[in-house]
Amino acid sequence: MTKWLVLLLLLLSGCSLMHPAAAPPGEGWRYYPLLAPASYQRAVAMEQWLEGYAQGQHFQLRTHIEIDAEQILVLGFTPWQTRAFFLRYDGHRIAFENFTDRDMPFAAAMILSDIQQVLWPHLPDQGEWRVNDDTQTRERRVYFRDQLITRIQYNGDFPTHGNVELTNRPFGYRLQIQTLQSWH
Repeated sequence: MTKWLVLLLLLLSGCSLMHPAAAPPGEGWRYYPLLAPASYQRAVAMEQWLEGYAQGQHFQLRTHIEIDAEQILVLGFTPWQTRAFFLRYDGHRIAFENFTDRDMPFAAAMILSDIQQVLWPHLPDQGEWRVNDDTQTRERRVYFRDQLITRIQYNGDFPTHGNVELTNRPFGYRLQIQTLQSWH
């Protein structure tokens, strides 16, 4: 959950747009292609607390996420519990509303992509994107053209139980995600 969280965290802290930490690996790399909400194969709602680190800055954010066969719904809240954004994806269209007076540094599709990279139990290879899940180390690595883009470390039995750490190499950020509550 990922790039989308960092972008919101940057928004809330008043930081300027992030620049990639490393050279991008070529066209098509900006985000892992989106999957239909139904591909999650269950319904879930969760509240999460995120801490992000990017370019020497520390950020915090609370989110509410709902996933079912019809949609992915994400609500972001500032550390003061005011609404920051609303994001909805039905598998075809993305609806996004920003409740802050700042521009988002990443597209809504990138936010959704990070959510899927972290939460989807099975993330298929797509085109030039390759996914490696290591069940022994509880680690997921997402590659584009054989270059590591995202590393996700799970510290629980399932992404909605326990803490998760996401590191995005091209954009140079790290998120620590704590699931506070989840309902299946």
